[in-house]
Amino acid sequence: MQVLFRKAGVQAWKSPMHTLRKTCLTQWAHEFPIHVVKEWAGHADIETTSQFYLKVGEGDYERAAGLTGQGVAEQPVEKAEQRGEAA
Repeated sequence: MQVLFRKAGVQAWKSPMHTLRKTCLTQWAHEFPIHVVKEWAGHADIETTSQFYLKVGEGDYERAAGLTGQGVAEQPVEKAEQRGEAA
């Protein structure tokens, strides 16, 4: 994995696979109920999912403030609008 970071010319993350997992679970939590995300993550306890994996991002604050910044929290809203659902 470190070779890929070096070839891309970007700074390597400390734990790239764990970081990607956290990002994925956080994005799922914006679109699906927490008990579903818990099962997909393979956690026995929902507290593990919420305490260690679900993080508030900059996009969450911007969305709450009604701003139009880019962030992970906005992706599910855009998907809902594309499907013709109310966000």
